[in-house]
Amino acid sequence: MPANQFSQHTQQVLTVGQGIQQLAGPAADASIARSWLRCLQDYQLDPAQRMAPTVLEHSRVLESRERLQQVLEIAGGEMTNLHQQLSGSGHAVLLTDSRGVILNSVTGDAERKTFERAGLWLGADWSEACEGTNGIGTCLVERQALTIHRDEHFRGRHTGLTCSASPVFDAQGDLLAVLDVSSARRDVSRQSQFHTMALVNLSAKMIESCYFLRRFEGQWLLRFHLQAEYVGLFSEGLLAFDGEGRISAVNQSAMNLLGLTRSALLGQPLENFFDCRLDELLGRASPQPSASWPLRSRNGRVLFAMLRGAPRSVPTFNRPAPAAAQSTAQPWCMADAALQNDLRRAVRVFERDVPLLLNGETGSGKEAFAKAVHQGSSRAAKAFVALNCAAIPENLIESELFGYRGGSFTGARKDGMRGKLQQADGGTLFLDEIGDMPLALQTRLLRVLEDRLVVPIGGEPQAIDVRIISATHRALDERVTAGSFREDLFYRLNGLVLDLPAHGQVAIA
Repeated sequence: MPANQFSQHTQQVLTVGQGIQQLAGPAADASIARSWLRCLQDYQLDPAQRMAPTVLEHSRVLESRERLQQVLEIAGGEMTNLHQQLSGSGHAVLLTDSRGVILNSVTGDAERKTFERAGLWLGADWSEACEGTNGIGTCLVERQALTIHRDEHFRGRHTGLTCSASPVFDAQGDLLAVLDVSSARRDVSRQSQFHTMALVNLSAKMIESCYFLRRFEGQWLLRFHLQAEYVGLFSEGLLAFDGEGRISAVNQSAMNLLGLTRSALLGQPLENFFDCRLDELLGRASPQPSASWPLRSRNGRVLFAMLRGAPRSVPTFNRPAPAAAQSTAQPWCMADAALQNDLRRAVRVFERDVPLLLNGETGSGKEAFAKAVHQGSSRAAKAFVALNCAAIPENLIESELFGYRGGSFTGARKDGMRGKLQQADGGTLFLDEIGDMPLALQTRLLRVLEDRLVVPIGGEPQAIDVRIISATHRALDERVTAGSFREDLFYRLNGLVLDLPAHGQVAIA
């Protein structure tokens, strides 16, 4: 970094420390400003200091690797695969422990010296307290996936790096590790990191899932998802329980699908949350399950599940047909005349390719109303595809929405996966809880709506013909004001806004 640029960067960081709000530049991002303030006020770091990285003694690195032996074994293959996916792009794939110490690195031989000069050594401590704002350290503090691009770093010596990092959690929700991809190339733009960040997120999720499966190998393990074809893949819910049916561990996807916190689930009987007797459930177990079956949760959601474990005999009795097997091709019931009028208006507007935005509390029947609009339109014979933006972990929404090319990451299907946008081609895409969509994906969604092209992870642009119905229980205009929802996307989605009553008067007859 030239001396004048180094000085400008230092001054920009120090200005934030003086409490001067930045309207442009890196510190205009609230998360970057927060991190810079931590570095100045909490860690007393100097952005202009050109100090060498803090590197642990070899014996301490070995101790740290021993503590994370299982994670390192699982992550090794995933890191190699991730580096291959980014081949030719000048990337280093790194895994750190929960303190930010680098324990494994995968990079090309020709580039290793470049990354070592940048301080990315085995045993180097990349916590915020040591190196200031950076992908690894800031990910540890924020506990979420993020990209730190060039001059968003705190230290001037790191402004040549671009780092995308994702946390890896254990079954108790504690942070195990951070998976990071760093690049020292000058031509890396922030926009180009969308693809890299998506791959890092998916790889981190694969490591989490594999660690969960190995950690609870000796217990009953329930695997479930809203869609049968996703059971056994990285976005599935995982729930471990003992022979008495008491829950001992859950992953984040399981909590999202059940709409409950970890504390509300741990130690509780499985039957409190699923509409199924324990002995019947255990009778479906298999040491290596391959087929899923419908399982209704107590909150009325129909899931698809597989159970890993030794099967137990089940008392014979006449089981009622599962709710998922009932026909969904039923007439729609609108509880009052106002709703019927809203439906007629919505269908007329929808036929002109005007997006609909449905406002209503959880349980008010927003998806049922959206299906009614779809079935009343000329697209009734085509697909109606729903995506709940609040029920899927943030780092998986991108793959769910855009899909991925075969072989994009370890655990991916060989023939890839069609995302929700592709599945809805020719029909209707219903985006529930749109207010919870991450900002980066809002940008990509807006581009899809404008260009009518979708780009799967690792794939090429594909033309699509999709009409959008979105829904939320949040006040999107307030989120726009707060900066958590794009104003241009808001105006693109609210062609017609309808407020549904709070008491669920929209239902299947």
